[in-house]
Amino acid sequence: MRRVFEHVFRRGKPRKNSFAEYEQYFPLRGLGVHCEAVAHTVNEIACSPRLLTAEEADSLDIEFESKIRGAQKWEISRLADDLSAASLQTAGGILHSLGLLLNSDIRYPLTPSILARSALENSALVMYLNEDADPWIRTVRAVNVVVNGYEKSGGRNNESPYSEATADHIKMKQAFASQGYGKSQKLLNYTDLVAEYFDGFQGGEMYSRFNRSVHHNVVRQIELALAQDRDGRQNAVETFEIAIRAAIAVGAAAFSLQEFRHCSGIDVDPIHALRDVFEDWTSYLDHLGKKGFFD
Repeated sequence: MRRVFEHVFRRGKPRKNSFAEYEQYFPLRGLGVHCEAVAHTVNEIACSPRLLTAEEADSLDIEFESKIRGAQKWEISRLADDLSAASLQTAGGILHSLGLLLNSDIRYPLTPSILARSALENSALVMYLNEDADPWIRTVRAVNVVVNGYEKSGGRNNESPYSEATADHIKMKQAFASQGYGKSQKLLNYTDLVAEYFDGFQGGEMYSRFNRSVHHNVVRQIELALAQDRDGRQNAVETFEIAIRAAIAVGAAAFSLQEFRHCSGIDVDPIHALRDVFEDWTSYLDHLGKKGFFD
């Protein structure tokens, strides 16, 4: 997929402050094609066989059961892998949709922001689940995720079809806490979770910006409309930024799952190439500075 931005790698960055030249080097449609390729790679990783065998999972559940009642009933040793696959496939699916959107030549960052926000949430969740190889830590974190999901789905209501599962998983969460796996393994809210796992990549700032598009914000709407009325260039550049940052986050999440999967044969070059393009793109914008485009 490096061929999509082959001219960037071959000739360097645009030398003029020309928006027309900028678009030749950093085409939104080209990035859209690349996002689709990364999404397919991510899906391959998510669907690859887990390293944890069925026999090993059963043994872990027996080990858990002595301290965590209900572990065998709910087969909790498999939760981290199952949830990681589901969340990573979701993030990849969102990225694929974002790629299709860019391929339609959209240059307005509102809808890409909405998609990117969900991609960041799912990506951060995958990284939370796979940050530590200790099966106890992976499993308690997975139980935390399940409890959070049930509670947000009305599981504490006795009339809910999830009431039994909710009660059982809450008890297991409490049992893990009694074994020292409580606050230290806490599931943060999404704002803090994204900031935590993408701290070196302006994660918290990105998430806050995307939230301004997801939730009604009249100031955000006016900003975008004014930028579009001027010439649309700022919106086009912002759309590129949203997409490439979201794609890199999804790629990072896929890499966090790799060590728990049989996936050594999967070609991950599309993910690595994103970083190269991002570095060229940011370097170009730094050079452009406040001068802006002349055309």
